[in-house]
Amino acid sequence: MRTNLKRKIFLITSLILSASLIACSGGGGSSDSGGSTDTSNIFGSNGQSASTGVRVLNGAIDAAPIDLYSSEKSAVLETARFGLAYPFKGLSTNPQIVSITRTQSPGNNLFSKNITLNNNERSTILLYGSNRRFGLNTTYLADSRPVLDATSAAIRIIHSAIGASQLNLVIPSKNLTASFGNASEYAVVPAGVLGATVTRTADGQVIHSASHQLDAGKSYSLFATGEVGYFTSTKFLED
Repeated sequence: MRTNLKRKIFLITSLILSASLIACSGGGGSSDSGGSTDTSNIFGSNGQSASTGVRVLNGAIDAAPIDLYSSEKSAVLETARFGLAYPFKGLSTNPQIVSITRTQSPGNNLFSKNITLNNNERSTILLYGSNRRFGLNTTYLADSRPVLDATSAAIRIIHSAIGASQLNLVIPSKNLTASFGNASEYAVVPAGVLGATVTRTADGQVIHSASHQLDAGKSYSLFATGEVGYFTSTKFLED
């Protein structure tokens, strides 16, 4: 009981600290378009993701904000805070190094990789884990969106929720599974309103259940993060 109380206090303290860092650091990182960062459940209404580029998802509940860089750019591409939704930042198709660092200590790389994107290719860098308990880890996800017709959409799950080695995304006639720090494959489904439930594979505990609008020809991710049983957050992202 005391351990559970300590963990709840720790999670609440982490969220307060994150909010304090946001207040101190002001707006998000710079972008080529000069647009603001969208923190809604699905990006799109406040701007437009690049057709070729990279996004960063901060799924580490006690991590400070992190910055996304490219060796081709002189400025920070994006500053990503825990659990929020961000657009893909436009990159060229030239070979380049993408990296992420802590905002407060830019000399300390959390991730660095040589990449070459083709036209209309996108990728996601996922930060997950915990400073306090597991250490911070990263996964580079090549967002290989399926080819869709005029009646279909696609969906997958990205899993960074502590306390679950695997999560299931349960949708009509399909069940997708993602291991901690990874994404499932995409499922092609009819476009329209889709009921989706996210459960912990081990015991079936539900951490998300909602209906989502999937537009024809588009692919989406449910980004699940936080800690199961204490604080979880699920964002619906357009890929």
